[in-house]
Amino acid sequence: MLYSIFIYQSQSGLLIWDKSFEKEMDARRVELFSSFFSAIQSFVREMISNSQKGLKNIEMGNFLIKVTGLPKLNLEIVTISDKDDEKPINKIIPRLIKLLEDHTQIFEEWDGERSKFDVLNLEIIQVISMEKSLLGTKSILDGQTDLLGGIIDSMPELEKNQRENYLKEREFNYKKLQSTTSLVKKLEILASIDTISQKLKDKAEVQKISNLRRTYINDLESTKQKITYFLGNAKQAISKVVEVIGRKALVDLDFKDAYMNLYSFSTKLKIIGRDDLSEEYRQVAQLLIDKPEGRRDELSKSISRILNLPDDPNYYMQSANPMR
Repeated sequence: MLYSIFIYQSQSGLLIWDKSFEKEMDARRVELFSSFFSAIQSFVREMISNSQKGLKNIEMGNFLIKVTGLPKLNLEIVTISDKDDEKPINKIIPRLIKLLEDHTQIFEEWDGERSKFDVLNLEIIQVISMEKSLLGTKSILDGQTDLLGGIIDSMPELEKNQRENYLKEREFNYKKLQSTTSLVKKLEILASIDTISQKLKDKAEVQKISNLRRTYINDLESTKQKITYFLGNAKQAISKVVEVIGRKALVDLDFKDAYMNLYSFSTKLKIIGRDDLSEEYRQVAQLLIDKPEGRRDELSKSISRILNLPDDPNYYMQSANPMR
């Protein structure tokens, strides 16, 4: 089976077109294994830079990564397939080359916008479809251990001083990982540790990082669900209180339930790395329960803002300050 095709510019190493032919994966599954896909991309780029030195094909377990250069167009075609499918891969490569040469003008006039190559999608898929054995329902993730292991084995050996520096950097990153409570920051730090561990050819550590990453992503997903839950409860609690306001003033109403849910909402924002918003909403929650005399005029505005906050947790991960 053919899993992926990449087309790179030879000199710049820029990826200009790529297509996956494996079974579809939902966004969450792709996110869980993003470090694995990143490792593949990095390795493919390394193969491109070494292609002029004779590195054209490499076998990794049951996989074959093949690099084909097109000097006339300053392009490199990279395929990832099952090793047993080398013959059909060799059949489609000349057809792909001809197809790309028929679109010479697109490559000569390229301004960096990848969408301009979308015109190639249908024709490339038609070429692949001519070899039925290359189409299937498997996933490259089924053999990720072999493929990632092969990628790590193929990395160059480090000099002694390089190795020592990477070990120190990894230890420093692990300390940062332990000291932060933000899951978003943890994932960023973990990505750096993963890259270092691959360069160190530390397969056990790479597997450990992969497992830890899944844990953090699951925790992040759970936290986002709780953000929606507690915010929804806070809005509902406020609405119930305001509905029966009658002749009472806002300062005389009981916002205890709204306070508890808004406070919980603020603590979850801290976990996704929004310390600024966490502190702001904590103060708003405190305002609902304390109603200090000097700030009673803020109650109405704060209640209105809370009721109009978006329920989508991703909004709080991207927005600078949605309360303003």
